Formats: sequence, structure tokens, C-alpha cells
Amino acid sequence: MPKHVAVFRLALCAALALGLACVPGAQAQTRWLERPPPRPAEALRVALLLPFSGGMPVVNRLAQDLWDAAQLARQQSEATHVVLLRFDTKANSAGGAAGLRAAMDAQAHIVIGPLLSRSLYQFAQTWPSAAHPPILALTNNRHLASENIWIFGHLPRPQFARLIAESVQRKRRHFAALLPRNYYGQYVESFLPGAIDRRGGHLLQVERYQRDPNAMPESVRRIAAYDARHRALENERARLTARADSAGLARLARAETWGEVAYDAIILAETGQALKNLAALLPFYDVDMAEIQILLPHFWHDPLLAREQPLQGAWYAGAAPEHWQQFAQDFREAHGRAPARLASLSYDALLYVLHVAARDKAAARGIFSARALTAPRQFQGVDGRMRLTADGLNERLLAVLALHKSGVRLVDAAPRRFAR
Repeated sequence: MPKHVAVFRLALCAALALGLACVPGAQAQTRWLERPPPRPAEALRVALLLPFSGGMPVVNRLAQDLWDAAQLARQQSEATHVVLLRFDTKANSAGGAAGLRAAMDAQAHIVIGPLLSRSLYQFAQTWPSAAHPPILALTNNRHLASENIWIFGHLPRPQFARLIAESVQRKRRHFAALLPRNYYGQYVESFLPGAIDRRGGHLLQVERYQRDPNAMPESVRRIAAYDARHRALENERARLTARADSAGLARLARAETWGEVAYDAIILAETGQALKNLAALLPFYDVDMAEIQILLPHFWHDPLLAREQPLQGAWYAGAAPEHWQQFAQDFREAHGRAPARLASLSYDALLYVLHVAARDKAAARGIFSARALTAPRQFQGVDGRMRLTADGLNERLLAVLALHKSGVRLVDAAPRRFAR
């Protein structure tokens, strides 16, 4: 049994006054009980709002993985009093609003989802917070956080803040960034200068690019300062020629540029194939990859990315992979297929709900207050230790990890506790 589930089950057994069932298999820790605590009078109804239809097939497959992961969490925690309610957001705004209304009609005590920001936006704009149950949205769009809506997805800002702090700690203080021309790129650019400045670093250059592979090279060429360094090479060759320095000219025979880029760390706010394209263009424009540290958003452990030569040694911030590996094995055994990397979001979200219900009498009866939802300090899930915060966001204790062909390597362990 996964360690985080075992710990959670022990917590359930300890919650006598909360009316939760003591799970079988933990008798060694509960021999002092004269009898198991009673089960709740009513089932705990948890709604999952996911894009099972509409949108791209990959999104629909992810929705099924998220549903199956939540079922796995319920099964492993032996939370038989929990009823999971399934609603299809159809990958659009109207479907999300309809799904949330249906969850309310079904008297859901708490909602996990939606996955897509657009499936939550319309509902959040039209329904007052007091009129709907608490929502743990699986998106990473912080702008949707509000009273009674928490963002459970992995937020970009703390990921990059963690990477920047570790870079500065290791004497890499000069940063550049390649950002896509989209909402995500604009958001990263909005916080990047402050995040770097607060940690004593310097943001030297930002370049934006269209995600079209044919448009990317020009942006990478600029951030590589290729033209200026190529001119510097021509000037150096002219100088050596004037001095009749044949040995010096021979050393530069295969060179394309002269001098290094000004930064020693570069942020690539990208994933998937677009990241592969960007990473390959850096050495193409004569950036010495051994001299710079690549910083990435969480790439969801894509094994194909880990094999890309330009990305060897690149850092990202996330949870150490051990819990994920156990979760993936359990998921395969239960469902006969490998889970999408994001599937752990719904697994952790349901365990978080149960964690809260095991520690709060009202939550055990299905009444989840903001105080109860933001109280946990020790919750450990597949994606590490985390908590919800009063501003509708979440905080995670992140390790710094590096990509290698042989597997992910730990650069710096996650902090053991939250700052406050």
C-alpha cells in the first residue's frame, strides 16, 4: 500500500469523534478501541466535473484517467461512505456551468474539477460563492480563485520561484527567458522580473515566440545573440589575420561565434514538442549548453523529453518521483493501462477531502468550511506535501529535479515544512 494512503488510513482510525469508519487492516494501531467508530449517517457526496466529451480526444482520455484515479483513491483509502458523482463538462464553458448546477442539484458536498479554465469561468461569474459547494478546481489558472473556489492544479509562479532561488543559491544569477506568445507566456512574464529581483538575480533578456516551428528560430537566434557573436568572430578572425596568427585562425576554423551569452540560466516556459523544438535550436545557434542552466515548468515526467540531448541536466520543480511511481503501478494494476501524469491531481484531491473530513467534525458531515479546508499542514499526496491557502490557491513543498537519460535526479530536496 502507498505510504501516503497508509498514513491517511491511520488518521481516519484516530478520528473517533468525527464519525468516520476505522478501516480494516489497521488493527495494530487501534487495538485500544473497544469498537470501531460509527460510520456517518449520510454518505459523503463528492462530485467530479471532467471533460469526458467534447474537445480533443487526448483531453477526454485524461478525463477518464482522472475519474479512474479518484476511484482508486476511494478504494485504497477504503472510504466506502464516499459516493463519487460523475458530471461531464463537455470541455466548454456552458458544459461546465451545467455540470456544476447538476452537482448542486445532486446535493454534492464538495466538487473536484473542472479541469479546464473555460469550464469554470461562466459559473464563477454568475453564481455567488455562498450558493455552491466548495470547488477544488484542477486547473492552474490562479485568476479563477475566489471565495469558495480553490485552485488545486500546479501553479507556475511557485515552480519558477523555487528554480530561481536554487539557481541563485548556486551562483547562477543572470537569467534569460523564452516565452510563448499566449496567455501562459504573458502570465509568466508578469511575475518573472519580481521573482528574480527578490532573490538577488538579474533578468537580462526576454524573447517571445510564436509556437509555429517555422517562427521559433528567429526568437531563439535573438536570445542566443547569434548575430552579434558571429560579428565578433569575424572581427577576431580579422585581428588574427592582421597578426598572421595561423594557429589562432586554425582554432577558430570551425567556430560560428565568438564569446558566450550573457546569462547563465534560461527559462523555457514550454512543454511537449514545442519544448523539444526550442531546446534543439539553442545549440544550433551556438549556445554552449554546458555553460547555462535550463529551467522548465513541470513537464509531467514525459520520458521522451528526458531523452532529448539539449535537455540533459535541465531542472524543473516538483515532487520527488517515488510516490508517483507507486501510484502509476497501482493504477496500471487496477485499470490495465498507464495513467496520464495529471491523473494524480484527482487522486490527491480526493485524499485531501478525506484528510480534512477526518479532522473536522463539520466536514465529516459534509460541511466544508474555508477554515477546515485550509487547516491541513501535513497532507502528503502523490505530488508531495501541499495545502490550500486562504487566497484560494495552493502551496506545495517542491524539490528541484534534473532530467537525465537514466532517469530523474534530485538536485535539492523539498523543504520539510511550510514557512508558516
